[in-house]
Amino acid sequence: MKCLKFIVKIVTIISIVCLILCVFKLNCKNIKVTRANENGKIYDNSEISTGGEIIATCGECICKPVLKIYYPENGINSKGFYYLKDGLLRIKFNGKDSGISDVSFSISDNLTKEVLKSGSLKKNNKNEFVSSGDDCFKLYDINSYSYGVSYGKDTDESKDFNMLMGVFYLESFSKKIDIYISIRDVNGNEVSDKNTYLVDMDKPNLNVSYDNNNSYNDIYYNKKRTLNINIDEKDLNKNKVTLSINGEDVKFSNIYGIDSKENNGNTIYQTKYDFNEDGDYYISLICEDMAGNLSDTYSDHFIIDKTMPDIKVSGIENEKSYNDKIVPVIDFEDDNLDNKSMVVKLIGNKNGEIVLDNKMIEKNKITLDIFDFKSEIDDIYNLKLEAADLAGNRVDKSILFSINRFGSTYDYNDLKVLNHKYINKAKDIYFTEINVDEINLDNVKINVSKDASQMVALTKDDYSVIKNKDDKNWAKYTYIIKKEIFDEDGKYSISVTSRDKANNLNASNKGLSPMDIDFTLDTKKPSIVSLNDFSYRISDNFLVRDVRFFVNDKELEGEKLSKIKKIRSDVYNIEDMNISGNFKIRACDMAGNICEKEFVIDNKKDSKKGSIAPKDRDIHKSASVFNGLLKKEKIKNVGKVINKKINSGINKIKDIRIKVLICIILILLIFIVIAIKMRALKIKPSNFN
Repeated sequence: MKCLKFIVKIVTIISIVCLILCVFKLNCKNIKVTRANENGKIYDNSEISTGGEIIATCGECICKPVLKIYYPENGINSKGFYYLKDGLLRIKFNGKDSGISDVSFSISDNLTKEVLKSGSLKKNNKNEFVSSGDDCFKLYDINSYSYGVSYGKDTDESKDFNMLMGVFYLESFSKKIDIYISIRDVNGNEVSDKNTYLVDMDKPNLNVSYDNNNSYNDIYYNKKRTLNINIDEKDLNKNKVTLSINGEDVKFSNIYGIDSKENNGNTIYQTKYDFNEDGDYYISLICEDMAGNLSDTYSDHFIIDKTMPDIKVSGIENEKSYNDKIVPVIDFEDDNLDNKSMVVKLIGNKNGEIVLDNKMIEKNKITLDIFDFKSEIDDIYNLKLEAADLAGNRVDKSILFSINRFGSTYDYNDLKVLNHKYINKAKDIYFTEINVDEINLDNVKINVSKDASQMVALTKDDYSVIKNKDDKNWAKYTYIIKKEIFDEDGKYSISVTSRDKANNLNASNKGLSPMDIDFTLDTKKPSIVSLNDFSYRISDNFLVRDVRFFVNDKELEGEKLSKIKKIRSDVYNIEDMNISGNFKIRACDMAGNICEKEFVIDNKKDSKKGSIAPKDRDIHKSASVFNGLLKKEKIKNVGKVINKKINSGINKIKDIRIKVLICIILILLIFIVIAIKMRALKIKPSNFN
């Protein structure tokens, strides 16, 4: 009986143990795989799509397989795979002091499904995991593994001493791969995960350029600039291309890619940004690929200034005449004005450039309180102003005004080419009278004198007047004296008088801007005349400006020229010259008229004979050659004189004979006529007795 009771107790204990084991086995088969993101939210199997981490548990039993996968922070993309920017995939599982028996993995090509690497970890009898297969997967103690920058530890992880960290080293994979991970316990319970990954550890290559690189002072530009952006990247995140301008981010609406086989199959993404407006720009540019790799940051600073500086002048106006005190004030305005570029010049037609020693400078303002109330200050002035900014924009301004406190001023710029000069051709004479008031043209008198003779008043047929008047009521008269007035050579003087509406009597040779108009008209060439054996007279009706001598077309200079002596102001002697060949004299007068005379001579000192021959009608015989032939010429001349006298006597005798013969013929004719008349009257000769 006691034995039977013992057997019943044993069976009962065994049954209870078996029942417990059955219940436990049923619970372990009910494995639930969940995924948690970084915020701790739990998703069931149907919701696993957003990335984060996977946790596999067996009900509430912590000793069963638990798998946690640290997915990339940016999650799974729209193409169904994860990017690994550091080439590492981390997992965590309960490996110490638990029922986990082995961990296995495989890495296969996503496209061909070929297994590239595989391996496993199994516990030995010492409760330690032993690795077999590829070494791309390693185990670490959870408390000794360094997560790196991209991964931080869980806040409560330090308390979980039962967990192990597993790391896949995937840097060598350059294609999409599928990773399968499986964890099993001693009872055959298993939890696994399979996902697709792409290792991308390369940061985008950012290249920038500008269409306008013409800078001034390093950072200033006077035209718009376009920033051209090229990004060499196979998987660019277009939403993460960020341009920051003065602290504000700018998004690009148009980023397009161009496939390029020359860049390892990468795509060149391009976009641009236009800086059209004036401004001070601090920019930075950065981009990111789909794996989260950041490019290098590009930074720049430049200023666009397309606006010209402005020059404002107060106190005077353009083309206006002033008869009272004036104080011009000049303001140079620009945000980026180059103070060294400010230029102020004052030039008077009569007084020339004025030295502005007394100008007052206050920042960008210049005051010219320099016009004293003196007659010599009165003139036609041109105020020339220049300024530039740091961007190279340059502006200039010119103001023409007249200080006319004592009547008209006269501008004779057109006369500068002939005034007080010699001319060889008559020209129309132009000059201008400027007055703040209108001139009464009926009272205008233009007088002309020739060779200091009495002035002659011109009529309105002898000249014309062009009248101009602007909206400032500033009168300007241009007088044109016709060239036909100057029909003879001589020195001419011109003066003009007028009266304005203020009854001021204005005269060109008096008052504020005296203008002496005089010139010499010389249309005749100089004269070259041979005087005697060795001398030439070179003269002009006015003045000879230049005389040159040539032998065989080579101009005499230096020592040879010094042998020609100037006996008088207009007489040159060549007695000391040893000349043979062509001898030419060229003379030019003050008006530019040129005369040339050329001779062929032989006047060498060792020659016993000389000869002279003109080369054209205007060439005179050389006196020196004539002297060389003087003796022979005298003998020839005596014979010629005797022959001439004999011929003259003969001619005179012939003339007498002819005259006598004519007289005889006339007497005979008279007698014949008388005889004929007497016979006709029948008168006998005796009747004459």
